Amino acid sequence: MLFGGTASYTVFSEARSSFINGNYAATVILCQALVENLLAGVLRMDGTDLPKRITFAETLRRCEEKGYITSNEKGDLDRLTHLRNPLTHHRDFSDPSHIDRRAMNEREHYQSILEKDAFFSIAIMMRLLSKHPFRVG
Repeated sequence: MLFGGTASYTVFSEARSSFINGNYAATVILCQALVENLLAGVLRMDGTDLPKRITFAETLRRCEEKGYITSNEKGDLDRLTHLRNPLTHHRDFSDPSHIDRRAMNEREHYQSILEKDAFFSIAIMMRLLSKHPFRVG
């Protein structure tokens, strides 16, 4: 069982499949979705009164306060958000987070950048899933 129910399970399965199949942008987006559902789900399960819709920043703050994540993990999860946002929200080409701008600035092919982002995303997701109270067993 994953905190967040069917949505979390489905997103977890699709994130793994996307990563294996080289769908790196999808991997980043799905990992972010899973993390949001897991963290809000664990807060709800421990009896925390949550609004019907909670921002990810507020979820992170509350989880850090309760000890579910460390400040370093909070920083990594913030980074995950910054990797996801330019993939899901329009950015002008001049925005440093735009994938083409990053490719130019880093002098790398955009696919290599997305692959690195996906590796980071999967790693932070798996690190979170290996921690109490998220791990099974």
